[in-house]
Amino acid sequence: SRQIRHPPRQAQVPIVVSRRMVRLNVVGPEIEEYFKQLDKWKKARGNEKSEVQLGPQYYFQDPDRDEDSVRGCFLDEMFSMPNVAKRLADKFFDGDVPYMSDHFHELSDETLTAFMMDYLVKPGPRADRKYHVVFYGMSGYTGSMIMEYLKRDCKDDVKVAFAGRTLHKVVAMRDKVLGGTKWANADCLAANLADPLDVEALVTSCRCVANVAGPFMLTGGERLVEACIHYDTDYCDVSGEVPWTAKLMEFHDAAWEAGVYIVPSAAYAGGMPDLLTYIAVQEVQARWGETTRKVRGYVQAGGMGDALAPSGGTLQTRAAMAKGGKKAKELMMDPFALGGMIQNGTREEDQDKRLSEVFFDQTIQSWVSPHVYSFFETRVVRRSNYLHNRLVGGPNMGKWYSWAFNFSAHLVAKSEQEAHASKASKTSAKAEEEQLKAKGKYYAAGDGPPLEDLIADRIYSVFHAVAESEHTKRRVAISIKGHDGYYETARMVAEMALMLALDSPKLRTGKDHVRGGLLTPAIAGRRVYFERLLRSGLGFVDWSDLTEMPDPSDYDRFNMSPLKSEIPLNE
Repeated sequence: SRQIRHPPRQAQVPIVVSRRMVRLNVVGPEIEEYFKQLDKWKKARGNEKSEVQLGPQYYFQDPDRDEDSVRGCFLDEMFSMPNVAKRLADKFFDGDVPYMSDHFHELSDETLTAFMMDYLVKPGPRADRKYHVVFYGMSGYTGSMIMEYLKRDCKDDVKVAFAGRTLHKVVAMRDKVLGGTKWANADCLAANLADPLDVEALVTSCRCVANVAGPFMLTGGERLVEACIHYDTDYCDVSGEVPWTAKLMEFHDAAWEAGVYIVPSAAYAGGMPDLLTYIAVQEVQARWGETTRKVRGYVQAGGMGDALAPSGGTLQTRAAMAKGGKKAKELMMDPFALGGMIQNGTREEDQDKRLSEVFFDQTIQSWVSPHVYSFFETRVVRRSNYLHNRLVGGPNMGKWYSWAFNFSAHLVAKSEQEAHASKASKTSAKAEEEQLKAKGKYYAAGDGPPLEDLIADRIYSVFHAVAESEHTKRRVAISIKGHDGYYETARMVAEMALMLALDSPKLRTGKDHVRGGLLTPAIAGRRVYFERLLRSGLGFVDWSDLTEMPDPSDYDRFNMSPLKSEIPLNE
């Protein structure tokens, strides 16, 4: 096939056409006819008699797609007229779209067919890709915490890149946090999630993408997810949004078929209760051969000061969910929005109102109050119960945690008065913002409590899980301790991404293997993830034979140390 190039230009200056300058009105009528033919080719996909077929696409002929569907969002945009025109110009006309429009007729049918068959990038095997992990959204607060985690606690020798929409902000964050360390020269990449060509370049460069750019309901991450499925790249994020995960459920079958792991909510909120519940259920099975009737989760956090406060990103996410439309609000109010329905969803113990109560909990002999993330975490754990049955060991080869399984989570209070005061402090997003401003604890988007202050105040967070066996009512009681929730979110998403990049054989082989799909952190990582987290420095206690929970402030009991302000450079 011929390659058409510019004739020499008088000034000998190459013409560069910005991707954002490409508009339909610069494309001539001849190429518009070609794109009409493209639409016919799309519809003809799968017809063996068709003379020209595009590469594999998931959803063009899906009869169930509607205006709210996200399936096909990446591929539709990849094959939109401006993007195809840009690639035609890049390949044959030195990137000059107007010139390409005028000279389009010089391309033979064979050349055009070959161009369309090779239109989408064909990534190499995962093992040969440039990066193990690309972390996206790294110019903000969570990005800075991930960098802090990598230089302090990461045990793996890996090649990572940091990416974001605005390159100079990502570079500035890397230089600020990682200067003088072995990560100081990690590559930084620019990528806009609204641009499918940027997304394609990003996901084909690595084994796993870790996305921390929220609020996820608003940032267009669904294009990134579909691209990961298409290009055999695993994905994880730190979302805490039921509507976001519910939206991604449309991708589950395609991800399973492709053998790709899509793992939202790899964060301390949502992810840690999910994982520790999984471990407790496995222990019940290993010790007594029983299923687990229920798991009660208990949250404690503390320290010596008042450094802990919500980050600007957390406040943005809460505001986004509060302003969500009717569908989003219905999803947030549905206890089984992510699956795992028990007995038609009618049991009293599964309803959200129980999570909003203050009561004396006989299991731990303590007062408890509502936990702000319990309305999210219960949905994630119920999905794990469902997925464990559907996916672990092969399709429909696993077991339910129990056919009658129930999970709940509450805050531990020192007294009845404290429990009621904690519940009374829960307020609207706007009122919370005003209270934080009055205390001088309000952080804008991209900012949050300084790590130095969290370290000085020795902020910690603990999650306890008490599991009860189905028949004999015996119990497993375990606890895991970390530092503040933001640092632990960085740990969880970093270790999830590194696990997906490095430990794929462990995850996809053996009796408990999982092929792929829209997974929870527990079902994606199982014991491989749990052991990684313990190796990285989290504290763990099994107190199944005791009557009292371990003191959450006791670092020695958890066999861990507080974070230190100073760490050796180049460590």
